[in-house]
Amino acid sequence: MKQENTALVERHPSSLQGVQELAGVQIKTAADLAERIRQIQGQAFILSPMAAVAAIAPGYVVNPVVVVIDPSVDAESGAGAEVYHQSAIHKRAKRDGQWVPLEASLNKIGLLKILTAAGVNVYPTQRLDDGTRQHYWMMEAHGDVTDFDGRIRRLPPGPVEIDLRDGSPQIGGWTPEAWVEQEREADVRRAKLPKDEQWKVKAEAINGWTFERVLQARKFGLRLAAAKALNALARNLGVRQKYTLDELRAKPFVIFRASFVPDLTDPEVRRMVTAASLGARALMYPGSRPQEIAADAETVTHGHGDPAGTFAALAEPEPEKVDEMATSAPPEDAREVDLDAKLETTTPVFHVTKMRQKGEGAGAQYFAETAEGPTLFTADLGVARALNAARGKPSGLAIETEKVSVGGQAYRQVVSIEAGGMKL
Repeated sequence: MKQENTALVERHPSSLQGVQELAGVQIKTAADLAERIRQIQGQAFILSPMAAVAAIAPGYVVNPVVVVIDPSVDAESGAGAEVYHQSAIHKRAKRDGQWVPLEASLNKIGLLKILTAAGVNVYPTQRLDDGTRQHYWMMEAHGDVTDFDGRIRRLPPGPVEIDLRDGSPQIGGWTPEAWVEQEREADVRRAKLPKDEQWKVKAEAINGWTFERVLQARKFGLRLAAAKALNALARNLGVRQKYTLDELRAKPFVIFRASFVPDLTDPEVRRMVTAASLGARALMYPGSRPQEIAADAETVTHGHGDPAGTFAALAEPEPEKVDEMATSAPPEDAREVDLDAKLETTTPVFHVTKMRQKGEGAGAQYFAETAEGPTLFTADLGVARALNAARGKPSGLAIETEKVSVGGQAYRQVVSIEAGGMKL
């Protein structure tokens, strides 16, 4: 039985000293901004939508925002909650007989944390190809940001092309025919060895690409294209293509974000801000008060960052009221079917027993406990809702997963969910 490589590159939050102090205070002048950058140089990765600024617009301040990235990554799959490792582009080293990642890049979740902290308004990622060419994707991410002079500026998008078709330079010119030839040569070498040593001989990779690696890359091609498109957008802020894991353990990101701060000592400005907060109704009916909304009795009982808290926000919505109308009976030739019965599938079936949440908002992470034992992980709210909807149902869900490291702990990340013969 093959022994799994379970080595993890762990995160050490205690090594990030003085994170709160890095945030500092609001900055109102260009001189103060330059001085603040000088003070924290070397303590953090400094990101800004502008390389230099002569003045900060009246009414605007610069808020330093600190973002800590989780650098933990699974040594076997290269997957992490906020970073990823690919041996083709990232350095690694052999320790105790196992390959351990030394470098990584921010994945989609990590990039969105950076872009959100920078105040970038990120638009839905656009797919530029027509979708008819197998193993080929073109994606482009768009966003705009508020500069220190108060202007809204569209960031250069930079289209990304992922070409994993046979013979593509992006997979080292790999083709099925060339791989068959590599397998034949390996068979010849195996035949010359004793049977107990033949397992050591493997087909040589074509420019670093094996059949398994090509299949893995194609499996996640669309997701990789979306992440690279976001990376191209984030590069405008100064995000690098890759970082060492030691750097990410030791340094957070400090993003200098421009914000409009009105003068609330002015009664007229205070009235306008209050009206804007209450919405258009306050403008139309100045004497009206917003309707009070009763709080949900089922609340989240855990603190921020506590994965042991039960996530209650995924409760199933109340069913919509259906208008009464006369209907016909089912067709006579329609057979009875039990849709809760276990579907025949080669994908592992999991029965979700409990949902948990860590963090809030865009950075929230969701964990699903299963009757089968593995804890499933996702950072996608839509996927989390699908898992929650299946909680306690006897049929379970056919879920494809991959190993991932979150905060130095191993989980199974949800890649896709099969329902009714279709993948979600």
